[in-house]
Amino acid sequence: MHVSKRPSVVEHLVLAKLNEGMSVEDWDDLLEKIHLIRSLDGVVSLHVGLAIPLVGETYTFALHARFVDMAALEAYEAHEYYVEGIMTSNVNDDLLILNWEGQPQGSLVASDTYRAAHVGVLKFKECATEENIEEALSTIKRLQKIFPELVTQVSAGRAFVPADLGDSNGFEVAFIVACPTIRACEELDVESENTDLNKSSSTGCDSSLLEDIHVVKFRV
Repeated sequence: MHVSKRPSVVEHLVLAKLNEGMSVEDWDDLLEKIHLIRSLDGVVSLHVGLAIPLVGETYTFALHARFVDMAALEAYEAHEYYVEGIMTSNVNDDLLILNWEGQPQGSLVASDTYRAAHVGVLKFKECATEENIEEALSTIKRLQKIFPELVTQVSAGRAFVPADLGDSNGFEVAFIVACPTIRACEELDVESENTDLNKSSSTGCDSSLLEDIHVVKFRV
């Protein structure tokens, strides 16, 4: 029996700490620039919001975008509004950027899929094997089956750039766990605390293999 392969997308995640002195006008200017580049060719969806840190550093800003391919991502990253809005604005304090190939189940348009989400990044210790990393990815992806009423979509994958290059800061895995509502996202926090999935703070990964981890919750 032929099984069709899910369509793949290029996922793009940005985590940052907003500067304490950022004004309302600065924030509005940032949002305007981001909204304008949503209309670029190849942008499937793009969402940005204030983040609530759950695990790790106190990142207060999150952006999640999807692209049809790498060419679309590269055009987006080269656009003046991205450079001005993300790379040279008040959000670039401790900037963290990861890109990966995702094959999420369901609609690829994020606005059809979620209103809130957990997003995170993982950095593994040198002792972690390829099998360990793949097991961690599988565990994260299973969240949709384990909590079908709370999780509408999961995308997780290996970062494109080598761990020692770019703005990934050595993080090798990134993920997004999408929820239909803010309340569902909060309930997922509680449910994951009560299951074996909380070996490493909401990811289900063996914490002894992790060198670093950051997870935030954000509303779109």
